Formats: sequence, structure tokens, C-alpha cells
Amino acid sequence: MRYDRWLAARLADAYQSGAPIAREMQQRAAMALGEQPAWLAPLTRRMWRRFQQVWETTSAHTLTEAILADRGFQRGLALSSRPIQVRRIFLPPPQELAPDSLAARYRLPALRCAGDLMHWLRLTPEDLDWLTQARGAPSGASSALGHYIYRWLDKPRGGARLLEAPKPWLKTIQRRIHQEILAPLPLHEAVHGFRAQRSSLTHARIHIGQTLLLKFDLKDFFPSVSYAQIYRAFRRLGYGHQVARLLSKLCSHVTPDEILRQPLAGYLERGNELFRRAHLPQGAPTSPALANLAAAHLDRRLSALADSMGRRYSRYADDVVLSGPRMSPGAIARLQALVGAIALEEGFVLNTRKSAVIGQGARQQVGGLVVNAKANIPRKDYDELKAVLHNCLRFGPDGQNRQGHGDWAAHLRGKIAYMAGINPEKGRKLLALYQRIVWPQESV
Repeated sequence: MRYDRWLAARLADAYQSGAPIAREMQQRAAMALGEQPAWLAPLTRRMWRRFQQVWETTSAHTLTEAILADRGFQRGLALSSRPIQVRRIFLPPPQELAPDSLAARYRLPALRCAGDLMHWLRLTPEDLDWLTQARGAPSGASSALGHYIYRWLDKPRGGARLLEAPKPWLKTIQRRIHQEILAPLPLHEAVHGFRAQRSSLTHARIHIGQTLLLKFDLKDFFPSVSYAQIYRAFRRLGYGHQVARLLSKLCSHVTPDEILRQPLAGYLERGNELFRRAHLPQGAPTSPALANLAAAHLDRRLSALADSMGRRYSRYADDVVLSGPRMSPGAIARLQALVGAIALEEGFVLNTRKSAVIGQGARQQVGGLVVNAKANIPRKDYDELKAVLHNCLRFGPDGQNRQGHGDWAAHLRGKIAYMAGINPEKGRKLLALYQRIVWPQESV
């Protein structure tokens, strides 16, 4: 590491190891250097003015880069008659978890400082620095140098979404963060996606037999969640600034320019701007739980709105549904506008093309299930799977795997099991067809 970068990083440590008060920041920086060169006070004031409004969410990397790019800092080093030395390195003091914090209440790992986090994740300081620096990598950095693999997935109704899957080492770390920090946390009662004992079926059952169904879709649900929202989620658990910042870096990502210049990037619903900033990557084990935490206030507000109007509310990931008695067209328009405004205030944007108002006389679907009288499989989905099974039986299964599923037999068994869980009678008929199929030996 270049010495000017090392010096800038140690000044950033000094600035961030205490309160964001210019005078105290200046004192800590002077202690770090063992002297007060003429350029230090102006530099401190510039950093304080630049970051005071976003101090809590400013990473050490961002602050280091700002110091390094500061002309006064570089000029001061160039004109100094002798090398500026670091006399003291500031390490943030451990921050004990408050007894009434969520982390203490749900017995989450007691991470008081970066050292605790490294010990818990079995990482060296170099490992942690390498894994977290990827989030703050300069714009345009090559994807080959990062910690993610990228795939474009076709959407059922056209277009594409970007899957950002962590490489094995980071994925292992994210799984542990999810299992031991995020999974034990309670969620709003209206949340049905990405939580135990809930599913698209429980989401659909909330709205069975309602006169009016109002459906909404949140655009780019995962990348809409910013680094600041991720950081606040960890802070609300009771973790200190340093631990929350490092956890947020491990769970967020900035998409390289080379990926966003690919032709399919034109299909991203809200453009590239969400992906150019640190965001929740769709494909990381931690993203679903963090998205639910980030949307907690949205759920509280929409649930309260629904209650005030005698309606039901539930959300499965980006799928938002309200249902209840009949409303006039004007009242429906006002409710739609209110839901859109609340979503926008909470950092999300509605995809108005997917908004729908469905009366009881039409087919009402929630989470892919028909809910007019009971939660049931759409006839079209049942008929399509039945036809595939018939063709497997008549012509052999291999020729029917037109989407190239890795384990075609397991894929079909999974679809049958899903339908059987909703409609046991139809499930039995499909299973009877499946059991008559002659499979190649390696598929059985």
C-alpha cells in the first residue's frame, strides 16, 4: 500500500473513532500524527463539512478516498520538509450491546467491535479488508476482481433481471450472517415471503373470497434497498457503528460498469442507477431477510392504512396486496395514489404497469393462486403440467425438458408436490401420471 494511502486511512480511523465534531476530530488526528501540520486543520474542516450529514453511513473506505483525493492533503505531504509519520493508530473501543437491544433479546452474536466480528467469522484483518473493499471498489472495476458472479434471467412477462450471486467464500459468510443474525428476528405479521412457516399459499389465503382485490408491484425490490437502509437495519439490532458498517459491506454490492453496459441492462426496471450504488444483490443469502427488515416501516404503514379502511394487507417480496369490500372508482384511485406515495417515502417505487384492480366477477390471483372462493391452482398451470407429464409418458422425458433443467425428474416432482399441497386431489392425479413415466436409469 502506498504510504499516502496508509496515512489517509489512519486519519480516517482517527476521525471515525469518536464524535463527528470538528474540534474533536482535529484533536484525534493530531494525536495520530504526534504533531499538527498546517494543512491538518483545514483538511479536518473540509472532511467534516463534506460528510457531517451522512457520518453514520460513511465507510472508512469512502473517507480514506476523500482524504487521499484532497488537494490540500497532497500538497501538504509534497511540501513537508520531512516524512509525516503515524505515531498512534486509533481503534474504535468495543461497544457493548444494550440489555434491551434486539441483539441481546434474541441472543444474536455479541459483536462489540471489528475484532469480535473477525473472530466470529474466522477471518484475518486482511481477509475482512479484501472482502469488504469489493463494495467500495472504484466504478468500472472488472467483475473478475470482485466477489460476485452475474447472470441475466428472463422474466415470465418479458425483459430480464440481474442475478448477482456471491462466490463461495463470501456466500459462506453471508449464510452465517443470515442464520445467526437475521433468521431469528421477528417480522411484521403481514410478511409472507422469505420466512419460516409462510409461503405464497399463506399469502394468498389472506385474500380469499374478497369482493375487491388491489395488487401492486415494487420495482427492482432488492436493488432498491440501499447501503444506508442495510446499515440502519444492523444498527437497530443494537450493533455499534463499526460492526454495522462492516456487516453492511459484507451484505451489499456495487455492480461493475462492464455488467451494466451489457445489452440486457436496458431491461432493468429503474435503470442502472440503483446498481451503480451499494445495494442488496439479488442472489445473496442475506438479501431476502435484509429486504424484509428494510421494508418493515412500509409494512407497518400499509397495514395501518388497510386496517383504517377495513381491508386486508399482505406482502410477499415485491408483491403487495390489499383486499376488502367494494369501493368507488374515485376511492380506488385515491388508495392507489396513497400506496404509491407511502412506498416512495420508504425508498420503493411501484411498477404501475403491474398494478391491478380485480373484482369478484373476474379471476382473482394472489401469488399465482386463484383466491375467488378458495386458494387453488390456476386451471392453465394444472393443464400445462398435466400435458408435459402426458408427453413424457408418450415420447420419453428427455425430449420434454425444453428449458434445460439440471434434474428434470426432481423439477417435475417439485412442481407436483407444490400443486398437491394446494389441491391434494389434483396432486394425486399428477403423481399417478408421473409414476408411469419410464426414466433413464441415471434420472431415477
